[in-house]
Amino acid sequence: MNGYGTPNRPVNIMKGILPVASGFDTPPSNLANATNGDPDTPTGVGSKTLDGAGDIGTIIFDLGSAKTFLLGIQLGFWTSANSISVYVQASKDGISYPTSILPFNTGATSEQQRDMNGILLINKRYVKLYANVNGAATGNVKIYEVVGYEKGV
Repeated sequence: MNGYGTPNRPVNIMKGILPVASGFDTPPSNLANATNGDPDTPTGVGSKTLDGAGDIGTIIFDLGSAKTFLLGIQLGFWTSANSISVYVQASKDGISYPTSILPFNTGATSEQQRDMNGILLINKRYVKLYANVNGAATGNVKIYEVVGYEKGV
């Protein structure tokens, strides 16, 4: 034994959380797939058509209580014109989301997959993904997997 004890296995605290989608013309189907532990079974596509710049939709994950964890996300997104951005935010209270952690963006008209890994969130309960387009377009988003690893006990 090295004197430091046995390392604890990390626990995926996002697994099984059913997120809530809002604002889409067509919300993503099969939202349970976003946290089922299998990136080969993504959600359906969430989309919205706008006549100008604006928000496409929001997807919120509620962990039930504030936690400190490492967040990882794999998603797909694209737009019919202009460009689309997807932002990741976190909150302790679900009201104030003070800072965007990381924006994903593309002007691609076919699906682009992106990974975001290892963002440390301290004392957060809610994780929010929201997407917007910078001009008239149909924006599309789907989630392959969202994980949140907390130190096991």
